[in-house]
Amino acid sequence: MSIKGKIIFLIIIVGIILLILVGNIINSHKKEVLEKSSEIELIKSNEFRKLLDLIVTSEMIDASGASTRNQDKYLEVSSQRIASKMIARGIADNNNDLIEKGIKAIEYGFEHQNTDGSFQYDSSLIQMGATQADLLEAGSFFLDSVGHSYLLIEQTNFAIKYKSRLDLLKPKILLSLKWLESNKEELFNKAEDAPNRLIFDALSFKLNGIILKDKDYQNIGDEFIKENLKMQRNEGVFLEHGGHDSSYQAVNLMKLQIYRMYSDNQDLIKQIDSALIKGMVWEKTRIKENGEIDVTGNTRTGNCQEQVYEKCKEVNYQEVALSLMYYAGLYEDKEAEKLAEKVINYALTQS
Repeated sequence: MSIKGKIIFLIIIVGIILLILVGNIINSHKKEVLEKSSEIELIKSNEFRKLLDLIVTSEMIDASGASTRNQDKYLEVSSQRIASKMIARGIADNNNDLIEKGIKAIEYGFEHQNTDGSFQYDSSLIQMGATQADLLEAGSFFLDSVGHSYLLIEQTNFAIKYKSRLDLLKPKILLSLKWLESNKEELFNKAEDAPNRLIFDALSFKLNGIILKDKDYQNIGDEFIKENLKMQRNEGVFLEHGGHDSSYQAVNLMKLQIYRMYSDNQDLIKQIDSALIKGMVWEKTRIKENGEIDVTGNTRTGNCQEQVYEKCKEVNYQEVALSLMYYAGLYEDKEAEKLAEKVINYALTQS
């Protein structure tokens, strides 16, 4: 081959290599965008939207932004976490009024923030048995919803109207994250026999760490997830107070799926996938033909094993249905979708 021919050949080879590299970069970017928008795609699906319409009603947040529990008088901030579900329904229905209610619920929560990042609470809660650790955890539950709401809106056209308003809350978010971080060990201790709480804590750090572009907070979120995964048995059960619980199992699965959608830790995602698949196999065995959740042997719900503010803890049918619907979309599981419909229809007949 002549020198000229060799040069042309080399140019062609280099061109092919560049095309491959550029293609890989484009594909990688597309994958990232799809992963980040996957939750929006899920909640806009027809079945998910119908579920949200059933379980999230406009009355759950009033004109001031107060959640149902805080409407007579402000009690505590964790009840404001309805914000993310209201916003999810607003996105699914393309309903600006619902989005506005969700934003107001977040702003209402931050109106009750103390100067150290903690949140106010009514003294009656202490009289009913709430501990300082409970109130710390309430702040974590609220921040989970704040981060989730922000990232949901950011992926939609509603960001044009609302993102700047949410951005004004960033200093308050940072203040509360610093408060949570300073009490990180207490959060771990509070959740030592209730792994679902670890995921609320994880999402508080991970989602808001993404918003603030702070890798340290995101990594703290991963720490909480790793502890959560250690508390799952081989058959898929997450140990809640030393045993299984068909309601809290669903909460674990639902929150893990949300974490999975926003994580960029590929090794951790693989572990989460394994945990979710095993966990959902077990959860499905607790759903009766009519959609009722079997509470036999539950450690925390269904037989008044625990009380919160003098009320027995019952199965959270809404979150069981949501966990199934997320799973149906993420893993293309039609059985899970049908079970979600059965569960929520059973709950509606009971109410």
